[in-house]
Amino acid sequence: MVTALNEICNLLNLADKLHRTIHCLSGGEWQRVRLAGSCLQIWPTLNVSGQLLILDEPGAPLDIAQEQLLYALIQRIADQGVTVVMANHDLNRSLQHADKVLMLDKGIMHAFGSAHEVLTENNLTDVFQTQVKRVEWQGRYYLLFD
Repeated sequence: MVTALNEICNLLNLADKLHRTIHCLSGGEWQRVRLAGSCLQIWPTLNVSGQLLILDEPGAPLDIAQEQLLYALIQRIADQGVTVVMANHDLNRSLQHADKVLMLDKGIMHAFGSAHEVLTENNLTDVFQTQVKRVEWQGRYYLLFD
């Protein structure tokens, strides 16, 4: 367990915060501690039956540096064979990191497939009623919202 805990704490940059009480943590730090606890429950070396991690907007209270740590952790978990299902309103992060995207419109499936198939200008404009442009820059795609 110590090895898994150390790896997760290093991925989330929490090692120097373990001695603090939760009352002395910022919102982003507390969110990362909660993520670490969730990940320990499904970490393959600790739970060989753990196959699924469900996250609801885990990046919402995080700053951009902390969010980068979150996505590195999620990738590490996925690389170990755990399926990660995540609700996410950060469409650019979904475009960069998601293998599959399920887009809902008023609770009804609008599209499902790869991130590049689903997060198109037409789908996003239809669902969100706003102009969206998908652009390529340095070999990566990004969504711009009007």
